[in-house]
Amino acid sequence: MRTRIRRTLRIALIAVPLVVFAGCSKESANEPKAEKAPTLPPAASMQLDLSSFTPDDVGPAPKAQSKFNFWNAQLRTAFMNIVVAAIVTPPAAAIDAATHSIPSPQSDGSWIWTYTFVDGEKEVVLRLRGLPQDDGVVWQMFVTALSEDPPLDKALWFEGIARSADDGEWILRDLAQTDHPEVLKIEWEVTADNDRFLTFTNINPASNEFDDSLAYSDVDALGSIVYHDASEGADLEIRWDQTTGAGSLRAPDYRNGERSCWDEHQDDVICAE
Repeated sequence: MRTRIRRTLRIALIAVPLVVFAGCSKESANEPKAEKAPTLPPAASMQLDLSSFTPDDVGPAPKAQSKFNFWNAQLRTAFMNIVVAAIVTPPAAAIDAATHSIPSPQSDGSWIWTYTFVDGEKEVVLRLRGLPQDDGVVWQMFVTALSEDPPLDKALWFEGIARSADDGEWILRDLAQTDHPEVLKIEWEVTADNDRFLTFTNINPASNEFDDSLAYSDVDALGSIVYHDASEGADLEIRWDQTTGAGSLRAPDYRNGERSCWDEHQDDVICAE
């Protein structure tokens, strides 16, 4: 299962440094001024919060009580978090960087956020375009990195639609491949950082993990992850209380797929009905 999760979510994207990009917004005096720029989608539309499973939260298990259920869930969530973060942290950082730039209205009704950063001799220009429409705002992120091999010149990195300020979807592309295929879809609903639903789905037909998905929710301090293996028709489920830390795990390769629980001290307990 762990190897499959790695393959499912391991998508090569452009190596964007994880820093706050220096805003270099370019505004033309000849462009007509629209009334107001559209609201930027939240960076949380691409991010998980698995802080309840950080290694510092638990110490050695007491001799009289085991913590195997929690430790098993912790290893799985830590791995998921690392793999997902490797994919979505750069685009999430790019969205967040737009908040530090001044958008420029365009003649077609769209708005452009442009920002540039330099790393040694490499210069990367990110250009976020938002086009308001009747059914929401269409977003596109373009990358220019001429020092890359092969060079990227206004390459479409990811795109999506925000149907409102609270929900929408993203499509991420693999810029490491020549044809920049669509590889990952993110459906999101975010009303606050601690109130969100995210679903990551592999949409690359050439992938062995095509249609595998990872659904994440954080609602009323209750967290949940459901990883679906499409080829095996199997689900891995982890649920936990963000406040107390108590939770449960159900995995095909752990305890014969039985639901396994832990309490607020991460000690193994019998699951309540």
